Amino acid sequence: MCLLYELLLNIIKKFFSLNNICRSIMKTTMDMAIAYIESVDDENFLTAVMLERDFSGRDALRIAVELELLDLIQAPKIEAIIKRIYNSDYDQAGDLFEMSTPYKIVFGDKNANADIESSFRFYKKRELTGVPQSQWMFEIFKESMNARIMASGIMSVIFTGVSAVLFENVISTTANDLDKFLQIRSIKEQLMVSGDENEIISMLEQINALAAQLAADASALLSNWQLICFMCWLNFSFMIQHVVTFIFTKKLNRFYSFGILHVTDLALMVCSILFIQWYNNFLTANLNTDPNLSQTEKDMRLMGNITANIDY
Repeated sequence: MCLLYELLLNIIKKFFSLNNICRSIMKTTMDMAIAYIESVDDENFLTAVMLERDFSGRDALRIAVELELLDLIQAPKIEAIIKRIYNSDYDQAGDLFEMSTPYKIVFGDKNANADIESSFRFYKKRELTGVPQSQWMFEIFKESMNARIMASGIMSVIFTGVSAVLFENVISTTANDLDKFLQIRSIKEQLMVSGDENEIISMLEQINALAAQLAADASALLSNWQLICFMCWLNFSFMIQHVVTFIFTKKLNRFYSFGILHVTDLALMVCSILFIQWYNNFLTANLNTDPNLSQTEKDMRLMGNITANIDY
């Protein structure tokens, strides 16, 4: 019925002269759909009907949401199905620790079970029938949209928090040492045009003194940038996921839409590529070309790279 409703909408867009008759058929179709839903008492059967997919991979609920069929979506039985899909069929009133064998062994009721360890040995199958489950268990994670959304949200918060801390460390350290880095760059520019040997020696001593003060901060900056670079590589996983989904849905001849969230993932990947390219070609240039370089020479080269790219 949802497909018929969608077909009638497409006919109206193509032939506006048929608007009235199509609207009348659409209203009749909606009334029939709601009457059919109210007549079905088997929740499992109605759920199977609503989740049955067409050849493009869309189920009736998805089509109803795309067409904004509020009368259908807000029907009590359809709302119950949506909540069932969102939370899964598992009872999630339990605690994750209830499923933990070591926890039950250590903190179990010794009076109620004289030998509690005997029931929780690793080679024995646990009887979990009737035991409330935790939403963080794998089987529930596969079935519950709510658990997946919460897990994705927690991981996003952790990822964003770690990124913010790393960038803040880089920004604050660079801001504190900015004057010294600019001073080194200024001395280097003077050194390139100086012809006085004594002046050159004096400027080299100044650079060495400033470099000694910045060595620890430069190493800390490199460590933070390495972690940021690693997290940029992780950003590729978001877009790779969409590419893999696109390939498989197309091979299965199913529907795939490139939504606004996909655009943000694409922008995130592009920004990550730009940072990784800058990190490899400018920040760490010439640091690992010679395995015989001393740590002092590496530190000097690193500070030279940071000084050259301090504006970035």
